[in-house]
Amino acid sequence: MYKLKCALQNYDWGQKGSDSLVARIFSANGGNVDENKRYAEYWMGTHINGPSIVEFSSDEKVKLSDFMKEKYGSYDGLPFLFKVLSIKEPLSIQLHPDKQMAEILHKEEPSHYKDPNHKPEMAIILSEMFEMFYGLLKMNDASELVKILLPYFNASQSEEFSKSCEVFLIDRTEESYKLFLKQLILLQENEYKAVIKAINDSFKELAKSLGNEFFALKIKLFKEFLVIFKEDRGLLFSMFMNYLLLKQGDFIFINANVPHAYIRGDCAECMANSDNVIRLGLTSKFVDATNFLKVYKILIFRYWIKSSTI
Repeated sequence: MYKLKCALQNYDWGQKGSDSLVARIFSANGGNVDENKRYAEYWMGTHINGPSIVEFSSDEKVKLSDFMKEKYGSYDGLPFLFKVLSIKEPLSIQLHPDKQMAEILHKEEPSHYKDPNHKPEMAIILSEMFEMFYGLLKMNDASELVKILLPYFNASQSEEFSKSCEVFLIDRTEESYKLFLKQLILLQENEYKAVIKAINDSFKELAKSLGNEFFALKIKLFKEFLVIFKEDRGLLFSMFMNYLLLKQGDFIFINANVPHAYIRGDCAECMANSDNVIRLGLTSKFVDATNFLKVYKILIFRYWIKSSTI
C-alpha cells in the first residue's frame, strides 16, 4: 500500500478554512489549512489539471499516471476521476459535452477544453442537505413562470425575445420552449441586465404576489444569486431549471449534455477522467453560450423531470 497525495482546488465557491470538508480531509492527510483560503475540491486521479502523487518516501515521489504506466503498463492513467466537493456558493450553470463534442472542442479550443473526454458523473451527498439545479422545468411550469415574468422580460427591448415569449405562451410546444430558451440565452448584455434590473426593482411587489411556493422559491433564489453574482446572465436561465433538495446518502447521476448547477453542500463525485465544462453563467470564469447552445439542442429535452423538489 502506498500513500497518495491528492490535488486541492481552491475555487471561489468553496467553503473557507476548516469549515470545508475538503480542508479537513487535506488536514487529516498531513496538510496545513489556511483559514483564509477557500477549499473547494479534492481530486484523486490522473487528470492533467490535478494529478495525484504516489509517495514512496519523503524523497521518492512519482505521478500516479507514471506509477501506473511502470507497474501495470497503463498509458492512459485512470479512466475515472474521484472528487470531494465542499460548496459554500453556487457553482456555474454548466453542462458537460458528450465524447464526440468533447473531441471537437478539445481540437478547436484546447485552451478552454483541455482533454477530449466526455464527463458523465455521479454524486453521493455527504452533508445533511444539498441544493442543486438539474435539467429544465416542465413545459407547463415554464410557461406559467413566463406569464408571471413577461412584464419584466419586456424590459429587454429585444423583439426576438419578446416574440419568443408570446409564441411560447400561445403554443406551449417543445419547439416554442426551445425557441424561448434560445432567445433567453442570446440576450445581449444590456438586454439581460435590463431584465434583471426590472425584476430586482419590483422584487417586493413580485414576491408578495406569488402565492405558489414553487414560484416564490424561484424569486428568492434569484435575489440570493443577484447579491453574489450581480447582473449575471445565468440568473434568468436558472429560473427555468429544476431545483432539487437532496439529503445525506442520496445520489444523483448527471449524464453528458444535462444542464445543472450545485448550489450548496458537500458531496463525493465520480466521473469520467475529464475537466470539460461548458458554462452559461453564475460564474466569473469563461462563459461559452455558443457551445452551450450547440449542446443543449442535442439532448436537453430528454432531461425534464416530473416535478421540482422543494
